[in-house]
Amino acid sequence: MTTEALTAKLKELAKVRHLQDVALGTMTGLEAIVQATSQWKQFQEAKNTQRELADMGTALQDSVRELTMAAYQETGEVKPVDGVHVNKEYTVIDYPEPKAFDYCLAELHDALALNRKTFEKVVQALPEERRPYFVTVKKEPRATIAADLSFLLEE
Repeated sequence: MTTEALTAKLKELAKVRHLQDVALGTMTGLEAIVQATSQWKQFQEAKNTQRELADMGTALQDSVRELTMAAYQETGEVKPVDGVHVNKEYTVIDYPEPKAFDYCLAELHDALALNRKTFEKVVQALPEERRPYFVTVKKEPRATIAADLSFLLEE
């Protein structure tokens, strides 16, 4: 009974993978057709223009912020001209990261996050006698699925 259900699901998976391949082929073909059109060239030019304008906008915003702060320092006005203002209550938290990390280790565990991939790589490489007591490294069976299931597709 279990092998029948497994075979049925495997056939279903084979069909879905086949449909994915067909869809990808269709998309690739359509992309090639679209790229050959003048509209594609216009789209790419517009996309490049938008990127350039975004970069220019970022640079201009930085300049405006610098000039706003310079005007504020010179005049004391929080709104030196219409369109900008200085937030005198903006909170900036400055700290050396190593000391903050040490503080979190001692006092604020919720601020720490486990990098599972690194942890597992390191503890697996440790000799068994050096592994933390709560870590178990073991081998267990895992199911793998063949990449090519085309033999299950009905013609």
